[in-house]
Amino acid sequence: SVYSTSAIAGVGFGFSVVGAGIDTTGEEVLKGNGTVSKKDVRTAVAWPEGYIQYDVLDSGFVIGASYNPLSAELGAQTRIRNDLTGEPNTYTAVTQTAQAELKDHWKLYIETPGVFGGIYATAAWSSVTVETNETLGTGGSYGNDDVNGYTLGLGFKHRFGDKDAHGLMFKTEVNYTDYKQLELKSSADANGDTSTVRAEPEVYGLKVSLGYQF
Repeated sequence: SVYSTSAIAGVGFGFSVVGAGIDTTGEEVLKGNGTVSKKDVRTAVAWPEGYIQYDVLDSGFVIGASYNPLSAELGAQTRIRNDLTGEPNTYTAVTQTAQAELKDHWKLYIETPGVFGGIYATAAWSSVTVETNETLGTGGSYGNDDVNGYTLGLGFKHRFGDKDAHGLMFKTEVNYTDYKQLELKSSADANGDTSTVRAEPEVYGLKVSLGYQF
């Protein structure tokens, strides 16, 4: 009798369509002389996303998780350059093709109660795998890595029907995701040298969701 609550909990699930702009600031520390080469890449992508969430209706707070099953390209570039072949003072033209993708992207998120008719704020912890798909004429290669980041967003949600009954849920949201710096070191090339690549992806997203709340 000291503590009681009438909070009504509900589970919801649904699907989203996400449109996003990915800005990646990167640099490569070249083998041998340590020269730093920098480049910014901007990419526009769209992908589907599924979510499941837990909603305590009397408080209005939502805790959930979302997952994107598809990949998004960070950028690709091919160039031909002269490279040491291992012979003294001998250079050979080699083709270097670099490409990377974000995949297996998932989030754990929290949403605030809706105010002014359904406006809410959201924060999330994100994890994504950066997969490299390079073809380097020098013989080196880069591995893959998992990168974490945080997301902040603002959106609008509307539940059709009475709040205490089952029904459709509509949400639209703009958000920003900042990932920590990614650092990859290549395997040794034919000359035994390695290079290091660092990148910082940022994602600006627009998400539209339709789901069902129990």
